Amino acid sequence: MKTVKLYETDSYLKMKDCIVHELTEWEGRPALILEETIFYPEGGGQLFDTGTIDGVPVTNVQEVDEVIYHVLEAEHPFKPGQKVHTQIDWERRFDFMQQHTGEHVLSGVIENRLGYKNVGFEINEEFMRVDYNGLFTKEQLDELEDEANRMVLENRHVLAFVPGEETISQLEYRSKKPLEGDVRIVDVQGVDVCACCGTHVAFTSQVGIIKIIDDMHHRGGTRMTVLCGERALKDYRTLNDQSRELSAGLSAPSRELTESFIHQQELRQEEIRRMVHLEREILNLRLENLSKSDIWMHFEEYLVGRDLARLSATLAHDKDLFFLLSGDDEVGYNYILTAKTIDTREIAKEMNTALDGKGGGKPEVVRGGLKATREEIERWVHDNGSLFS
Repeated sequence: MKTVKLYETDSYLKMKDCIVHELTEWEGRPALILEETIFYPEGGGQLFDTGTIDGVPVTNVQEVDEVIYHVLEAEHPFKPGQKVHTQIDWERRFDFMQQHTGEHVLSGVIENRLGYKNVGFEINEEFMRVDYNGLFTKEQLDELEDEANRMVLENRHVLAFVPGEETISQLEYRSKKPLEGDVRIVDVQGVDVCACCGTHVAFTSQVGIIKIIDDMHHRGGTRMTVLCGERALKDYRTLNDQSRELSAGLSAPSRELTESFIHQQELRQEEIRRMVHLEREILNLRLENLSKSDIWMHFEEYLVGRDLARLSATLAHDKDLFFLLSGDDEVGYNYILTAKTIDTREIAKEMNTALDGKGGGKPEVVRGGLKATREEIERWVHDNGSLFS
């Protein structure tokens, strides 16, 4: 028996007494099939409704061969033929109605203006994603968004209906694939006519604002992330709160945050340049002191990458043997061992085995890392001094 879809004729129906047709399961969970339902099943890019049946939470709604399965959170006492009270989560439903109708308005405007088709669509619990088979400039996106919001403010009527065979044959409407049998049409007055099974508001003013929050190239076209209605309001509120926090942190009016951020970045880059210059001077002083001393093993704390390699290479030129390490006891130490008269690989092999290390190189230089403390490294070097001579 096909389930009668009450939501197709009245998306605003929040609750209804219905008859249980069959007790069943869905993926191992208890489920009901009702003779008729106000619950929208997942499909057409739109998520399913949630709600309750006689107080038992409905956590999933799916459709197979026009039969709708209401998946329940827990075991239930229902029986076939029993009358039950069904109620949807209206806040969730109306949110989806706003998003879905907003997509119709935006897609209608885009196709009417540029001829681009909606080729992919998804509403989830956070945002709406729409794919179009064309590319947009920033100016075009702003203009299309403005026009879509004008259509909202004009409070256009939204009508869902199933036309007769003669009417449908003469009707021009959007569809991602050829359709047979009864085709449900959603007509946003003067904006969009589309084959659609989803739930929608009755007038465009109920969509609220339509906001494109992101766009990216995708498969030769454009993927947009769009928010409508209360989602757009919440997003603006979040961004406004962030703007106010940044404004306080940067001591700048919210309308001047970009300029203030650029200025702070310039100051930061200048500070980094000064720090790099000072670090180079400090490094040169270390080089000078180490070159003049008899020290052949030296620990650094923050020296990494090129600076570590530069210090080692300079000392390797001046000394027959030098063991340079950088790190701390918590994360371990990176090392570079250089020598002119002995094979450093033999030393590295013994040291890596004893001190949980890794690394290797050439006879004159090895690089690696040790998972050991400074005290453990110094003790091992002291106990194995013959390897270094």
